[in-house]
Amino acid sequence: MAADQETRRTLSILVVDDEPLVRINTAEYLAKLGFRVVEASDGAQAIEALTADDTISGVFSDIQMPGDVDGFSLRRWIQQNRPHVAVLLTSGVSNVVSAAGHLSQPRWIVFKPYDLADVEKRLRELLSASSNTAAS
Repeated sequence: MAADQETRRTLSILVVDDEPLVRINTAEYLAKLGFRVVEASDGAQAIEALTADDTISGVFSDIQMPGDVDGFSLRRWIQQNRPHVAVLLTSGVSNVVSAAGHLSQPRWIVFKPYDLADVEKRLRELLSASSNTAAS
């Protein structure tokens, strides 16, 4: 368990949500687990953070946000510019998956209201998959 906690300490997670209480609550939870947490209130701020901080290993972002960069656009930007960064998206709108052209819920989407322990579990799975891809 100590090695797992040490690994988490070295990982930075960017939490992106335009709802301050949701963002702060999630950021505090992840910080208590030992992750270094960076926050952004919209997609444009998230891209700025990712551009300025190359230590960010994962992103947990709302899908529907104000501005030109929603969660799907942010995920595409990350795939093109920072392909080894894990991305977990969230939404309170259940039909957002079908609107995005997916027949089933991808493992990189979790719906609100979410359980923070589930978010942590999914993030760790995605971070592990990203680090395995980066190593190959």
